[in-house]
Amino acid sequence: AIDKVAAPTLLALGMPPIAAGAIQAYARLGIAMPRSVIEIGVPVEPNLELLQSINPDLFLTHFDVPRARARLDRIAPTFTMKIYQGDGHTLEHARSEMLRFARMVEKQDAASSYFGRVDATLEECRTALRDRQFRPIYLVQLGSNGRNVTVFGNNSIMQNVFDRLGLHNAWTGPMGLYGQRNIGVEELAQNRDARLIYIDYDDDTTGLLARLTASPFWSHLPFVTANRISSIPAFDVYGGYPTVERFARLLTAGLLSQADDHA
Repeated sequence: AIDKVAAPTLLALGMPPIAAGAIQAYARLGIAMPRSVIEIGVPVEPNLELLQSINPDLFLTHFDVPRARARLDRIAPTFTMKIYQGDGHTLEHARSEMLRFARMVEKQDAASSYFGRVDATLEECRTALRDRQFRPIYLVQLGSNGRNVTVFGNNSIMQNVFDRLGLHNAWTGPMGLYGQRNIGVEELAQNRDARLIYIDYDDDTTGLLARLTASPFWSHLPFVTANRISSIPAFDVYGGYPTVERFARLLTAGLLSQADDHA
């Protein structure tokens, strides 16, 4: 599993990877990796000597870097899931690409079972939120300089989950291929009725939030003055289909805990 999309996909299909890149990053994203998984380094530059010694049957990834791909192909074939296509249908692509891979490795039944579980989770979350009207939501990662955030919207899996749960994204501006855009915090004043939800990466986020609170732009934002700010635990914002279930549950729990969040 070359990247953080590949490993959860394999785990969801009941096929723990032999090796994976950047294993230390998984725990903070709520992904339990078996101790048997071998660390192979950063995804764009894995340890090729180690990979050769492991002698895998197949590499799984979701991004295609020609230079890395050429090196990997000397060791084993690579299956690339084409998830982020910039057309607003990322969740559908994530599901269809996971199924395409499952068919290749003869795990269709496992994929079908997993899809059923995720569908049930989405319906459960939608039902839990159905009787309440929630404000539009800014979903962001906090920036390191105290002046910027990364906001998520169209083209992200999170936007598709918003749609499935009947929620509204406060950010309607342009998005990148992965459904993200780095903006100045002052741009978050565009929707005065919104709630802001930031992704909490534990100790890192504490310092970032402190920098933001020192910003005059931040302190005058409507959701700040009205105390409409909350957080949810970390998840993979650039993930594949397994991101859907975790994000839906975290978002639903976070919103239901905000008793005063009626629009």
